Amino acid sequence: MAVETIPMSDLIAAEFGAKCNLYEVLGVKKDASDKEITKSYHKLALRYHPDKQGRDQRTQEKATKKFQAISAIHAILITKESREYYDATGTYTSNEEDANLSTSWKDYFDKIFPKVTENEIEEFEKKYRSSEEEEKDVLSAYVKHEGRLPKIIDEIMLSTQDDERRFAEMIQRAIERKEVPLFQAWRSFASIGDTEMSNRRKAREKKRKKEAMEAEASLKQIRSKNGGDASSPNSAIRKTKREMEFSSMVSSLEAKYTAKSRKSKALKPSGSKHSEPSEEEFLAAQERLKKRKKDPSA
Repeated sequence: MAVETIPMSDLIAAEFGAKCNLYEVLGVKKDASDKEITKSYHKLALRYHPDKQGRDQRTQEKATKKFQAISAIHAILITKESREYYDATGTYTSNEEDANLSTSWKDYFDKIFPKVTENEIEEFEKKYRSSEEEEKDVLSAYVKHEGRLPKIIDEIMLSTQDDERRFAEMIQRAIERKEVPLFQAWRSFASIGDTEMSNRRKAREKKRKKEAMEAEASLKQIRSKNGGDASSPNSAIRKTKREMEFSSMVSSLEAKYTAKSRKSKALKPSGSKHSEPSEEEFLAAQERLKKRKKDPSA
C-alpha cells in the first residue's frame, strides 16, 4: 500500500462525516473496553482490508479508504489520551503524531493482529462447530438477515453449504421455542419441497466444483509465469489448492470478527417462485425440516 499522509480527521470525515460518533462507527458502547474496541475494529477492518478485495481498482480504492478511516478511529479510541480528549470534547485533532500514525495503516493492522496459523484454525474449528457459541452466532445472523439462509451461511465463520441443513434445524428449534421471530423469508424457505431442495444443492455443488477447477487452472498459470516448478505440475496444483483452502479458512475465521467469511454461493430466497404458505402449509414444512436430517439423500 502506498504511504498515506492524509490527516486522520480528514480520513474519518470523508468516509463517515465530520460529526460522526466514533463509537457508533465501530459499533461499540462509549464505555467499551480496549478489547471490545479492538475486536470490533478487527471485524470492520477485515471487511475492507486491501488484501481481501477483488481486482477491480475502483472497489479496491473505495475499500482502502474505509479501511484507513476505520484504522484511524481505532487509533484514536485505543490511545488513552486521545480517547479522553474525544470523550470530553466530542472532537479529535490531527497533529504531527496523528500524521505519523497514518503512514501505513496496513502495517498498523498487521502489528495488532499477528498471522493465525493453520493449526490454530483447525483447533478452533473443532471447538467452535456445534458449540453454544456457534448456535448463538447463527441465531444472531438469522435475526440480522431476517431469515435469509444464504446470508446467514455467508456470515458464519468456517461454514459452507454443507452446513445448510444443520443451521436450518438449529433455527427451526429456536423458532419453535419462541427464542427468535418467524420471518417471511424463512416461511418461504421452509415451504420448499425436499426434491427441489436436493436439486438446488446439486446445482450449487456443480457450480462450486467448476469454479474451483477454474481457480486452480488460473493459479497454476500464475505460478508458471512466476517461476513455479514446471517439472511437477500435480504437486504444484495440490500445494496451491491447499493454500487456497487455508486462505479461505482464515477468511472464515476472521468472519467471526467481520462480515467477511468464506464466500459461498447459496440458494436464493424463493419469494419469486413460492407465495407465502398458509399456516397449515408452514406447519407441514416444519415437520419436513425435522425429518430431513434422517434422510441423507435429501
